[in-house]
Amino acid sequence: MEIQEDETIMEINTKSVISVDSILKSDALRNFMGGLKMDLNPYDLLAIYLTLSKITGENAAYISSLQVTFDSPLTWPASDVLELPLEIKFFVMSTLSHVKKVFSALNEQLPELIEFKLFKWCYLNVITRNFNGGVLASTTPAWLEINSRNQNATLIPGLDMCNHWNPANCQYRLKDDRFLLTAKDKIDPNSEIFISYGNNKGDQELLSTYGQG
Repeated sequence: MEIQEDETIMEINTKSVISVDSILKSDALRNFMGGLKMDLNPYDLLAIYLTLSKITGENAAYISSLQVTFDSPLTWPASDVLELPLEIKFFVMSTLSHVKKVFSALNEQLPELIEFKLFKWCYLNVITRNFNGGVLASTTPAWLEINSRNQNATLIPGLDMCNHWNPANCQYRLKDDRFLLTAKDKIDPNSEIFISYGNNKGDQELLSTYGQG
């Protein structure tokens, strides 16, 4: 079915989004994160949330929609990573080291309930699917390290299934209590829907995070 220019393709209620703000508004989650006794970043919070959801069976529909396998330097054998340019190699090694530290703290709180493979899978989904949710409204705990780019990292079910292409054939925006995905141009039947992950992402970031450059 042909999609017309400016046609709305998808509407997502803001109540369904998972953000740093929504996590911090839960006293139970906030206390659990603080109980890990280490500095965390917004991606850590989202990955921990997905992990807890996976083992408790919550948000089953969303969890089942997440990407199953990844082909990026973060999943490549160490021998292949060592062949990468220095900046990408450093990003991959430092990210994996951090993920292992967070998993270790998480495993101390929930021994034998979580496997590293599961947590890494959740983390990969977070860093490849999150959107910049703007300014963090909640009070920032002392253990949460944020910057202007990730402070309210957000997962938007449905919208986060769209792949990146530049120029994209679709765009998204927030209107009242909904995210709207609309066509920028006419889209032919059976064509893929693309959004832009940001014009400021260079080839190195796209390769190291998404496996594309």
